[in-house]
Amino acid sequence: MKRTLYNSAWMLLLVLVFSCSKKNTEVDGKEGFSLYWHHEVFGDNRHLLLAFTQNEALRRNYDLHFEYKIDNKEITVRLVGATDRGECPKFPMPSGTADPDLCNSDGVIRIPDVELPAGNYTLKLVTHKMMAVSQLTVTTEKISLNIPSNSLLSSQIQEVFPIPANILFGSIHYTGAHNEKFAKNLINDLSLLGLNPAEVTDHPYRHLDVKTKVHLSQESWQNGEHCITLLYAMTKKFQADR
Repeated sequence: MKRTLYNSAWMLLLVLVFSCSKKNTEVDGKEGFSLYWHHEVFGDNRHLLLAFTQNEALRRNYDLHFEYKIDNKEITVRLVGATDRGECPKFPMPSGTADPDLCNSDGVIRIPDVELPAGNYTLKLVTHKMMAVSQLTVTTEKISLNIPSNSLLSSQIQEVFPIPANILFGSIHYTGAHNEKFAKNLINDLSLLGLNPAEVTDHPYRHLDVKTKVHLSQESWQNGEHCITLLYAMTKKFQADR
């Protein structure tokens, strides 16, 4: 009796394993991927984001799971699994467009800057059905991606410019000319903290337009709203009082 229960349990386990592995066999990347990528900065966290979207449209939506490994200037990004999120979300579609019941699944990886020192890298995207090879070049100013012409990996982005480290930027918004003195006092306080205007090369940074957002440049609108742009170099670390 015990042996029968033991064998039954093993058969049930095998059925479950087979069912789980079979469920995502359609997510194999056999038709390749499109790649959206950029550089992100969140506080002290700086990293390269790579978002891969499967070219093949399916009737179910999946979260694609990728893992990466860097070995001797070779970056291998591997599709390791997928989570079924159910049927594709429904959106209003113009008549004559693609099947509204289909959608393209995607997944993201983030590679910290500390793992990508300046140099030339080979970037490999691997699934059990395909492999695409491209070249990634990292310099102190920009990151470039060269994808040879192929049907398995494409991207509309060839280069990105990471925002320089230790830059503090933003703006002061206020309403009414009578509040201008408070804005000027805040700017004076920031100067007393040791913050100095930053000199930043005019590159197409994400979220930072150096050409139009010059330090202390001002904008005003007819409704009485005003804006002063700030762009500082942080030469020291700050921490809040406890």
